[in-house]
Amino acid sequence: MDKQSIARVKSWGRILVGLGLLIFFIYSLQTIINWETIGGPARNKSILRVLTALSRPNLFAYEYETRETPITLENDCQNSRDFTQAAQVSQRKMVFDLKCDPGRAATFTIHGSGFQPNTPGYIVMQSNIAGNEGRKFWVSDFSTDSKGSFSITVRVIPVNLDHISSGRTIAVVEQLSKTFRGLSNTSHLTAEQLWETIQIAFLATMLSVILAIPFTFFSARASSGWGRGFDLLLQPLLAAIRSIHPLITVILAVIVSGIGPTAGVLAITLFSTAVLIDKFSEYAREHTSLSWPVLLKVYFPGLAFRHFPANFAVATVIGFMGGGGIGFLLQQNINLLNYPAASVGLLAIIIIAGSLDLLSRAVWHKIQSAGASHQFTREKEEISAQI
Repeated sequence: MDKQSIARVKSWGRILVGLGLLIFFIYSLQTIINWETIGGPARNKSILRVLTALSRPNLFAYEYETRETPITLENDCQNSRDFTQAAQVSQRKMVFDLKCDPGRAATFTIHGSGFQPNTPGYIVMQSNIAGNEGRKFWVSDFSTDSKGSFSITVRVIPVNLDHISSGRTIAVVEQLSKTFRGLSNTSHLTAEQLWETIQIAFLATMLSVILAIPFTFFSARASSGWGRGFDLLLQPLLAAIRSIHPLITVILAVIVSGIGPTAGVLAITLFSTAVLIDKFSEYAREHTSLSWPVLLKVYFPGLAFRHFPANFAVATVIGFMGGGGIGFLLQQNINLLNYPAASVGLLAIIIIAGSLDLLSRAVWHKIQSAGASHQFTREKEEISAQI
């Protein structure tokens, strides 16, 4: 077979591979992704509710002067299909309108008038959970208009219908004034856990550098049969370690050291060591003109710092599995549906992760620029010497 025929076969082979990948993509798109759930009205409402809560991070602490207007329910969906009840305190009037849908859900609307104009507030409801009787939980926010009126509608799912049973109290709470008091307790706790996450990522990176350098020295420039054999045995092991995400290895680390940052450091160090050995070895093979002292003093630390943001990102995630740091706090807030507090953690992670990534890029770019300048100067000196 001549060269032209071989080139034609390779061309058709690439076309067939491309068509195969396209068919597999279309098949996976149709079988894996459920477009109905993505675009469903109920799902969109839930997403909007969560995003609204996340858009209000609990960053700062305030002292509020509030005024509460309660109404005690005289009926519920067990005794009546629909009912309306009114209450008045001083000039403030509140009308509670309940629409029951047996077996499904209920909708209640609260109309208020005579309240302080242009004032934010929220609706709270008395809890009936065992052990928390008498406590109140948030239902919805509202804001009065220029006449001091508002109207808020809330849908109650069947599992929560007993919250609006007769004898329960619903209250309209006005926020008459707000005084700034500094950072909230959520912000302080987030800062503490974020610092712990940075420490986890830093320790894991430093330990992985210490462990990676000896293996890199024996495998990166294997000039002997012994060195090549060592590299041949090492690479499958490193590939196996890199294939196991720290989210899995942290489970074993938790068994060994218990829940906390120690487990996070152990899990990330194992994965990061395998990654850095590969990066160090590849860089050493590609830049054989660089001596080992230069690699150890400049380029390997630069590569490690370039990898540090990735370790920070992993450290935030393994907290969900007991690895400590801000991930553990974020998981608690999400499980408790405390989205304003979770928003503070997400905001802090985005800022720190983005800053570390930009800083590591700048440092690595400067190292490469300095190395290129040094290489150019050396080549120029060698050419001058030859002349």
